[in-house]
Amino acid sequence: MTKQRATVRSWAALWATLALTSLSACGAGISDGDVATLTEAVCVPGDKGGDLGCGCSLNNQCSGFDDETRLLLCDVASGSSVGKCSDCLSLSARPSGCACSVDADCATGLKCNGRTCQSLRKRGEFCVRDTDCGSDATGSMTCLPSKNWCGPLAIGSFCDFNLDCLSGICSLNRCSTGDSGQACATDRNCKAGLICNTVAGTCGSKLADGQPCLRNTECQNQCNSFSGTCKLGGVGTVCTTSNLDGDCATGLSCVDCGGGVKTCRTGGSCS
Repeated sequence: MTKQRATVRSWAALWATLALTSLSACGAGISDGDVATLTEAVCVPGDKGGDLGCGCSLNNQCSGFDDETRLLLCDVASGSSVGKCSDCLSLSARPSGCACSVDADCATGLKCNGRTCQSLRKRGEFCVRDTDCGSDATGSMTCLPSKNWCGPLAIGSFCDFNLDCLSGICSLNRCSTGDSGQACATDRNCKAGLICNTVAGTCGSKLADGQPCLRNTECQNQCNSFSGTCKLGGVGTVCTTSNLDGDCATGLSCVDCGGGVKTCRTGGSCS
């Protein structure tokens, strides 16, 4: 049994040595135990250019990586999990994450976004200027000045202005479709042809008589300030003067004909 175990160790050690050699002398450890295993390759300084060209998967595996300067990083190609430590300044087309001054420093499809080469931003992602933003199936994007986000934004996104939203409607600081049932504060929060029912706080069609209301524009007829509901202000309808739009139908006036109760009357007459 002892001899068999020694044979296993010998073969495992040989395999590890060959694997390590294939990493072009980049640093790698070999663990202790019955079966030797190759640990994760980590770049180490060398005599010529440090660890440039060594295999890596993370930036901090490259000696000399500095998150502020971004002059050296682990360049991992799209779709791959392993890359190599690269000197950004030596590259004519710098990959994502490398330091840059102008767009021409960066590889095709990348822009100099602030201080590093980056892919064009998606909707809702940080931006400094319009050219930082890309486009998608919905259309092209700009950098929203009030947020430094690429937009306009999808339904449900935070917003300050109608221009922030793909729908063109910002309602209660959220992008809205403005359809019936959507939250609103004013008629501008609703699609054309709909009104904001301020009691319910939702967009909808004009209300039938008997429905609660605050404004005449919410009702098919008038919004009666005495009852607080939609109601045709015909002759004899109890009314008040607190409704600036008027409780009475066209041609009628709210008149006190005695008894302290005002009603809608033709021409303001009590006869």
